[in-house]
Amino acid sequence: MIKLSTEIRKEQIKEAVLEIIYQDGISKFTTKRLAERIGISEAAIFRHFASKKEIFIEILSDVDSQLLSEMSRIEHENASADVRLHKIVCRTIHYIIKNKGVSVLMLSEIAENNHPEIRDKVQCIFSGQRKIVERVADEGIQKGELSNATDPKAISLLYMGIPVAIHIELLLNKTEFFEEGFCERMSTTFLQSYIKPDFKPRHNSKHLL
Repeated sequence: MIKLSTEIRKEQIKEAVLEIIYQDGISKFTTKRLAERIGISEAAIFRHFASKKEIFIEILSDVDSQLLSEMSRIEHENASADVRLHKIVCRTIHYIIKNKGVSVLMLSEIAENNHPEIRDKVQCIFSGQRKIVERVADEGIQKGELSNATDPKAISLLYMGIPVAIHIELLLNKTEFFEEGFCERMSTTFLQSYIKPDFKPRHNSKHLL
């Protein structure tokens, strides 16, 4: 067996965890099944992670460092609010599709509340996403790019519905979900109530994938 570096092995473990959670649900996830999926012993897994909880927490830390940091970068771009919100929506969609098990993990922990530490981390991620969307929306209102009737908190809550909807769609249609133009349609529908009726996304989501 080829000996992999610690970082590569940890990434392999996290990817396998997300695959198992997505395919079989979090209730059926065990380190034994994980070891079988990767082709290593359970002892080898615990050389990299002290517990299942530690694996979950590191996966959520990846969400923070990857998705939230990217959303923050987009927030500070020199572009209008509609362009930034469109890019945020597309980045979120892409991240969820690429890391399908993440949404299962996050929503399961919220529903079951098995680990307060994990639940708190999920809450911080969701709160961080909402705050970014709220700030972009508020700036758009101040600059006259969004309707004065726009409620930043409401738009951030509607944004949070997108991951939930995609999560459900992924579970129901595991082999036939993503299609060309999906991001544009979702973004346009999400933003059309806040921007002029003839709004068209000015960035192709292909460049975000």
